[in-house]
Amino acid sequence: DLPSLSYLLRKRPNFYDAPFTFKQTIVTDLLINGNAFIFVGRNPDGSPKSLTPLPPESVRICFDDNGDVYYEYTYHGAVYKYRPDYVLHIPAYRYGTIRGVSPLAYAYHAAKLGLNLDEYTNDSFDGGIHSKLLIEVPQTEKKFEKEDAQKLKERILDAYGGREHANDPFIVANGMKASALNLASNSDAQLAENRTYSEREVAKIYRVPLFMLGKDDSKFTNQEQANTFFLQHTLSPWLVRVQQYLDRLLTYPFASDHYVEFDTDTMLRADYKSRMEMYTKGLTNGVYTPNQIFERENLPRS
Repeated sequence: DLPSLSYLLRKRPNFYDAPFTFKQTIVTDLLINGNAFIFVGRNPDGSPKSLTPLPPESVRICFDDNGDVYYEYTYHGAVYKYRPDYVLHIPAYRYGTIRGVSPLAYAYHAAKLGLNLDEYTNDSFDGGIHSKLLIEVPQTEKKFEKEDAQKLKERILDAYGGREHANDPFIVANGMKASALNLASNSDAQLAENRTYSEREVAKIYRVPLFMLGKDDSKFTNQEQANTFFLQHTLSPWLVRVQQYLDRLLTYPFASDHYVEFDTDTMLRADYKSRMEMYTKGLTNGVYTPNQIFERENLPRS
């Protein structure tokens, strides 16, 4: 039933949620959990009368003896069983199972790398001595043997090594001289770059352009171009996924040629001057009517 579904999606999906809150909950569940579950309340004729998000962690996907799917929803200890026509399941990604997988699962190895780099950073930069030391020992009548060098090294590490001695002053005696050797290893030289690796990888998983994270300069000359890029490459795959699953509400129990589509015009809206120029050309060439322009600008019709 097109009118009732349109009302639910645009005005009031359920008793508690505004349309924006409902859609935000669905997308958040998809991005974090990999699954969005919507309970579909139905009228006697089968048309939708309410759409209520269900917490993904409270929903189990089950199969009966015939191999048909049903859903178990646990609420305050009680378990409710629903047929598929009462629960709309939107998965993010699938790997051989009916339950979806979150994009965060893709980022697991990148996140693990970030944790390893943090541990390496702590060990490398909080270890007390941040660079190699050259200790010059004055020449004496007693020959400085290998065993003497080992004992001196152990004494220095015991006195200045470790995080607890990170800010201690370095003291030498008996004419010795200490100087730092800045011989950075390959891992040290690339550490700053590698610490951003996990964040960049997670951004790739969600297809978020780095300029939106402040990690890169935007190559676009205006905000409209940047928004278009973000819409096409980041938002569109998720919008299309949700749209296509919501379309199922239009095909049960009645077949329909209508479809669900999100309005992204606001995101691509140009500045006022550009819009007026576009409307003028469109009105002159018969593309727009005055009332269509008023509607796009949220103005009362003439």
